[in-house]
Amino acid sequence: MEQMYERNGTLTLVSSATAIANNLSVQFAPQTKTAQTIAVIHEGYINVIPVYNSEIRAKYIPCVESGTKPRHVSTSVTQVMWCDVKRHQLLVVASSLGVQIFDEDGRVCKFSHPCVDMPDGGGNFARGLALIGHDMLCVGNSSGTIRIFHIPEDLDPVVKIDHKQVHKKAVTDIAASVTGGNLVVTADDSGELSLWRLERELHLVSMFPTFRYPCTSLKIWEGFILCAFGSGHIRVFGTKTLSLVCEVAAHARWITAADLAPDTGYFLSVSEDSFVKVWQISKRDGMVSLKFSAQVQDNLLVGGKFLCSGGEKFCVSTYESCNVICYCA
Repeated sequence: MEQMYERNGTLTLVSSATAIANNLSVQFAPQTKTAQTIAVIHEGYINVIPVYNSEIRAKYIPCVESGTKPRHVSTSVTQVMWCDVKRHQLLVVASSLGVQIFDEDGRVCKFSHPCVDMPDGGGNFARGLALIGHDMLCVGNSSGTIRIFHIPEDLDPVVKIDHKQVHKKAVTDIAASVTGGNLVVTADDSGELSLWRLERELHLVSMFPTFRYPCTSLKIWEGFILCAFGSGHIRVFGTKTLSLVCEVAAHARWITAADLAPDTGYFLSVSEDSFVKVWQISKRDGMVSLKFSAQVQDNLLVGGKFLCSGGEKFCVSTYESCNVICYCA
């Protein structure tokens, strides 16, 4: 195994990272496709800090209902995602308030939906975000329901076009194909996976067996579904064969986040075991091989993202720490 990355700096958050899965998101500059800012969740707030450009001001965004003032923030944010929709770059937030779509600075809420399927008795939340194509937003929730929203070019109005009860447990993550085909994969707290194709509505392609541990993170790449699990396993399924093609005991504890570099097939995994690892996914057969491993001593890792499409740089966030640690090849 080659040690292909070196630690090359630390970014400092306004407030520490909460212990939730996939707690790190990246905003890429539209022209260069390099990282511009990162977002890390602290309870009901979102840290947004620059990666390279010190002229960009750090922000600490409260997640509150549209039109209200953040006197006491009791919201629980579960996931954050930037997405490019037509001419706009938007910040999408999933939380106990449902889903909210903001402008890229997180200042103006353009749209919100509670994503609730039954009378709100407390404990409801949205979780799982993916952009399908260029204008379809897919959102999961605590009831196992998936909603699809169409985002028009002028952002008005955002329209719900479909919703389906696809899981019996809370949705944990959603991923969409970035190379066409309108494929969507969803996962839940039981570890069950479902593959869908979006046409005018969601059509089920296949259900995959549960592995008894939650699936914490998902990606689709070159005809393969890449899955990270609470058991520490990485599993790869074929979108054509609809079968398991590779299984790796990757970590000693829960995998809390995973990411993919689409240009190279590098797959990043971080875990509660304090290790960050980079794997190579074979485009030919989906086999997985370890390229890099490093321990962030005495830290529980909760987020990890590549900072460029080739995977030459990445960063990781750690529980109850304001440090985001960067690595470079």
